[in-house]
Amino acid sequence: MKQYFFIAFSAIFILSSCVSKKKYLDMQNEKSAEKNVLEEVLNKLAVENDSLTKLIYSLDSLYRSERDKNNLANNKGLDRGFKVKPRRSLLSGKEEYDKKAIFLYNFLSYIFWPAEDNSETFNIGIVGESPIKQALVAQVYGKSVNKQSINVETFTAGNNYKMLFFTEAGQAQFNKIRKQLTGKTVLFITENTLLESIGSHISLYVDGTKIRFTVNKPALEKTKLKVSNTFYGLSDKSAVNN
Repeated sequence: MKQYFFIAFSAIFILSSCVSKKKYLDMQNEKSAEKNVLEEVLNKLAVENDSLTKLIYSLDSLYRSERDKNNLANNKGLDRGFKVKPRRSLLSGKEEYDKKAIFLYNFLSYIFWPAEDNSETFNIGIVGESPIKQALVAQVYGKSVNKQSINVETFTAGNNYKMLFFTEAGQAQFNKIRKQLTGKTVLFITENTLLESIGSHISLYVDGTKIRFTVNKPALEKTKLKVSNTFYGLSDKSAVNN
């Protein structure tokens, strides 16, 4: 009797072990399948992100090409009122945006905001898709203004910004956004000097291998911003060379 009991117990144990092993193998297969699906999704996202980045650079290149063409034709655009007519850009896209990012950060050494809020961050909004965002994020990493850490983000209506940079792709929204922010102390910077006629404060432009900028002094003087006199003397001059 004991022998039969032992055989039966052994059979149940072996069967149970086989079932447990099968469950274990099934679970492992499920995990492997889930891992493969996740890897496929991540790979697809990486490819799509790369394609999107390339598309942004491609569109931006077209914007810059058209901008240079328009600026050099019929004495319109950037050459209006300039001491020296700007030359066609000789900078690559990366060089241009890296230098513009340096300008945007350096402006903070000459322009001062009133203590209107107690926020922990100094928010800079980028209007319109452009590689300038990545360049500026890298430039201000770990830096602060009046103990406020600098945050760079794509413009979102309703958020609190100290500075807005209107890219070529975002300049069509300038007047609408400017009106929305009436009464707030925001520095408006664009890549088109023509927008100074409707309230832009600073305009960046390319002159050969250099980045230059113009300042709309009357518009700045109407704000609560305090501007160093030295800053006005730097306008229409290059601050970053090769």
